Amino acid sequence: MLIKQMKLKEKSLQENKRLQLERQLTETRLVALQSQMNPHFIFNVLNSIQYYILDNDIDNAINSLGRFSNLIRQMLNLSTKNDISLNEEIEFLKLYNEVENFRWQNKVNFVVDIANEVDIYKTKIPPMLLQPIVENAFVHAFNQSYVNPTITLNVTHKEKYFVIK
Repeated sequence: MLIKQMKLKEKSLQENKRLQLERQLTETRLVALQSQMNPHFIFNVLNSIQYYILDNDIDNAINSLGRFSNLIRQMLNLSTKNDISLNEEIEFLKLYNEVENFRWQNKVNFVVDIANEVDIYKTKIPPMLLQPIVENAFVHAFNQSYVNPTITLNVTHKEKYFVIK
């Protein structure tokens, strides 16, 4: 009986180690994804601000720089956390959309559709989880022929999962 208990304990310890390694791998992948996305986006925004300055469009340069600095401040704040509320992510995405739309002359509408059963203040997700998806949609989903292009973030709850489209 004692040997059986020791084997069960060893198996439990191994399973805990495996789960911990999987969690660390997931976190590492998320950090890698964030570090790939952020420099590209930052470079594009800074180029847009530089264009406004070179074009002597000081009002747009100041406006763009202000929004961009708010976005960077929020991004740095969120990226230090292991998880954030869905509300924090949505607010970040709204600010991100403002910055992108300022660069592209209000090209894309951003609509958030949250089901009533979803509590966006208590629902936790990894930070910056949705931003690369929204960025990809913003940049690649619409060609010039789209009239009034819209990105809709839809969040529902089904059984024990949240569904984000």
